[in-house]
Amino acid sequence: METVKDFFKQINIRISNPLIFSFIISWLVWNWKIVIVLIFYNEKFLNQDGYKSYLDFITKNTDKCYSFWCPIFFAVGYTFAFPFVSTGVKAFQTWIDKRSNDWNLSILKSGKIGIEKYMSLRESLDVRRDFIEKIIEKEGSNLVLLEEANDKINSLEHQLNENKLEHQREIKNYQQQRGILNTELLQGKWKMQTFMNNTVQNEYIVEVKDNYYYIIQNNKPQKVAMIEHYKYIIDSNNRDSNSIFFIKAMLAENGAITSKVVNELKYNYNTKVMEGIENGFTQIKYTPIS
Repeated sequence: METVKDFFKQINIRISNPLIFSFIISWLVWNWKIVIVLIFYNEKFLNQDGYKSYLDFITKNTDKCYSFWCPIFFAVGYTFAFPFVSTGVKAFQTWIDKRSNDWNLSILKSGKIGIEKYMSLRESLDVRRDFIEKIIEKEGSNLVLLEEANDKINSLEHQLNENKLEHQREIKNYQQQRGILNTELLQGKWKMQTFMNNTVQNEYIVEVKDNYYYIIQNNKPQKVAMIEHYKYIIDSNNRDSNSIFFIKAMLAENGAITSKVVNELKYNYNTKVMEGIENGFTQIKYTPIS
């Protein structure tokens, strides 16, 4: 395999040689008839022209002049003469360009704007171009700084929003742990029932208003207690089981506190019903009256 590669490599080197390549091209030009016959003719056409075979045609149409001397002379001439011709052409083109520039300069000197003035304006234009390029470069660096500043601002805003959300969560957790201290949920009229072994023992219509506890009899409210130490504790897992804790400070007719009754209730968020224990053993239930 390596031998085959070396063989084709050597062939490529030989063909790449300018003299050999020129000889091949010139031989094809001088012996164009042979090329045409080998590519386009078949034996029928050869017979019609009086030739017995391709070999017969090649033998009768080749000689030393066309097959060797003419192509070799042309190849040698092209290989060695062409560089001088090419150099001469380039030199002539350079001479033409120089003459053209000289003519242009002579014309400019006699024009409305002389060459000195033209060169001065050209230098001024170059200075202004450099100045503008520096300004553009400086503005580009300023844009990069501005983008970095905007990224920092966005990062700080994001961090501020995260801190705000965290603060809100902390407030919510605090409210859930410590309870809500206003008595808004207790305000209004209720049907209050006490039970013993799931049997109703007492039933009253009561009203909570401005932190006072009233019993309504014959449509007349009677102030019997004051609400103290109210706490509403939220169950984050089940809001139908939120807790309400408050103390009823029982009042005499003269407004003096006679005793205190503890209420520990479960508040149903959907039905607004409160059920639980009063004073540690009495079952009690509050049903809202709309």
